[in-house]
Amino acid sequence: MKLKYISFFFVLLSFLGCQKRKESWKHVWELSVSSLNTSYCFDNKTAFALQSDETIIKTVNSGAKWESIFYPAGFNEDITAFCMRNPQNGYITTYDGSKTKLEITTDGGTSWTIQANSATCPLLSGIKIKWINMYTNSNGVMADVSYNLYRTVNDGITWTFSGKYVPLSGSGGLDYYMKDTLIYALESSGTLQVSGNLGQTWNILSPIPESSSSLCFNTINNMIYSQTSKFIYRSDDGGKSWGAILKPGQIKTIQELAIAGSKISLLGITENEEVALFSSHNEGESWEKEVTVVLNYNTSLCVGQNCGFFVLGGKIYWYTP
Repeated sequence: MKLKYISFFFVLLSFLGCQKRKESWKHVWELSVSSLNTSYCFDNKTAFALQSDETIIKTVNSGAKWESIFYPAGFNEDITAFCMRNPQNGYITTYDGSKTKLEITTDGGTSWTIQANSATCPLLSGIKIKWINMYTNSNGVMADVSYNLYRTVNDGITWTFSGKYVPLSGSGGLDYYMKDTLIYALESSGTLQVSGNLGQTWNILSPIPESSSSLCFNTINNMIYSQTSKFIYRSDDGGKSWGAILKPGQIKTIQELAIAGSKISLLGITENEEVALFSSHNEGESWEKEVTVVLNYNTSLCVGQNCGFFVLGGKIYWYTP
């Protein structure tokens, strides 16, 4: 299984304690695994996350309790893609070594039903999906590990070939991001392309100045942000040009970046080898340290408009503004 991991993995050295800088962040839960992969945060109570053991967990009480809502039914099945469109509607693709299956929920994960498999949609035989995004009640797109993209107009019941992405930098990582109906394809080298027709054609954008690990979108001012290990880059013209913005002076290595409204949040390792969470409300002109933890491994960050959470060393910390 190969997913876009929101988590970064470090060797566990020691855990010396936690000092909270803001009362709004609190330790709420201890994970049974050390990290999370894909995460979604919708309101000040509800969030979903895919654990590294391929169990999907959910909270409805601001992180105070998390429950398992899905795990692969088959012994040989892997979860290859996970998407929550809203707190009720979710989508999971699994792969058993030869074919893909799509399961959906309409009740927030209480129940899951098979929406499509190789019997009902022959196209799913022989392909392994790595990314899915359902952007309306009926319309969605997904991509397989061979750079082929597929579209649906009936909530995933049937799929048709939509287009193919051609990497420009050879081998390496590739991740897809979606804003409205635009698909951005980011290669680990920093090469960036965008498609406005669900993968049928692609336009080359200005490459991010160094190897990049993520894209984030500000829905208020339409800025695009990209995080590298040393810098945060911002584009105000849809990726045609990029400029660096200031990061906290104490940060040596950036690990995670998240955008919610006008707030930029990042997790990074300081010069003192601590993990610190910083936030900025003025495009990085100034930063405020919110939490410092004396460790440097297994970090995850998920921020929504009305809540957020991050994971450090298997511990979940929840934020409500």
